[in-house]
Amino acid sequence: MNKKVSFSKGLQKLITKNKKNRESNCSFLQRMIKTKTLYEPFLDYILEHPRENKRNFSAICNCFKTGKQASAWFLNYGGFGYTYGKYLLKKWEEAQKPEDVIKWMPNFSPWALEERFGEIKIGSIPKDFTNEATFLEILNDILKSEAVSNYLEIKRLEGKPEEFASKYPEIKKIDMFQMDERRDFIKKLLSKYCMKPFIIQKMDKEYVITFLCNPFSSKIVFKIEVKGSQTYIVKTLPYNIVNISSDRTRKEHENQAIRADSPFSNAMLEFYLKLNKSPHAPNILYYNYQYETALYEENKGSFYSFDDKPYAMRDFLHFNKKMMKDANLLGVYINDISYGNFLMPSDSKTLKIIDIGHASYANPLTPPVPGLCITLGNLCGREYLPHFGVFNL
Repeated sequence: MNKKVSFSKGLQKLITKNKKNRESNCSFLQRMIKTKTLYEPFLDYILEHPRENKRNFSAICNCFKTGKQASAWFLNYGGFGYTYGKYLLKKWEEAQKPEDVIKWMPNFSPWALEERFGEIKIGSIPKDFTNEATFLEILNDILKSEAVSNYLEIKRLEGKPEEFASKYPEIKKIDMFQMDERRDFIKKLLSKYCMKPFIIQKMDKEYVITFLCNPFSSKIVFKIEVKGSQTYIVKTLPYNIVNISSDRTRKEHENQAIRADSPFSNAMLEFYLKLNKSPHAPNILYYNYQYETALYEENKGSFYSFDDKPYAMRDFLHFNKKMMKDANLLGVYINDISYGNFLMPSDSKTLKIIDIGHASYANPLTPPVPGLCITLGNLCGREYLPHFGVFNL
């Protein structure tokens, strides 16, 4: 069993208020999970206090004499998992907008969100873009730009080695199976053919657009500088998927969305952190599923470097425990701990996540609900959470 852990003050207060005289915590939990007037406020509290999740999970386990009894309470028919799933479906139907449910957990599927809310739009467009329609016009102009056209051609050639070599003979000196060499070569091509800034004018405003190079991402990222105002970051797919004309294109969009490091998976995790006021959350402003696009206000600060840190800090466990404490309390664990994914703001000592793409989510008292939730993707090759999770750590 887990080491002795007490309930959080809030949940203990709720339990004390509803327990009968001389009733043990174990007996109360058994009664509570079968009594609507008890389990609804209990589960409301769980959803409203996600940072207390692991502590209260351990405290619940400690109420039972054996691990087998605790598992039965969680997993048996009529137990926590069953009652929680039924309760969450009821809350899901009561929700008015995507933010209402994403605040609870970030792993709802795009098709479930779309079916429930009609469209998936989160946040709002800042005044620098006048309105949503103008922002989407700018986005379409970006997608039609020479930078994106060149990007798509380079990525097309990457999958055709002979044609690639005929156009860029210098590739013959590169070992394309060696990740560093391949990345550096493609990054140089993208820098040369995609990164020249260009200007888009809308109404009376001028937007300076710059491609931000990442040779291995499925999404493209641009910096948008608004003359005399703020700087923004937009993450989107390199092709237009707005008009879904068949089941095939719908499936293609859904598969892109649930892919690791997609604008969708990024936005769900980042809005989850933001809605729960995590200091690690980036300045995400807006997400639109139809356009598979997310907009951010640029974070100011310096990139977090691992070069001057102890080797242990490059390890998933050490980095998460030391630098991502609040995200971990919320059940978000960062797998891709590469340079460029984190920023240390000049006015803070708390690390900001600026590319969350391959994170895992696990919070024991808010498990995924069949039909509504997915497991978030991870392509970075590092994920210790399920590995150590089998040892109940």
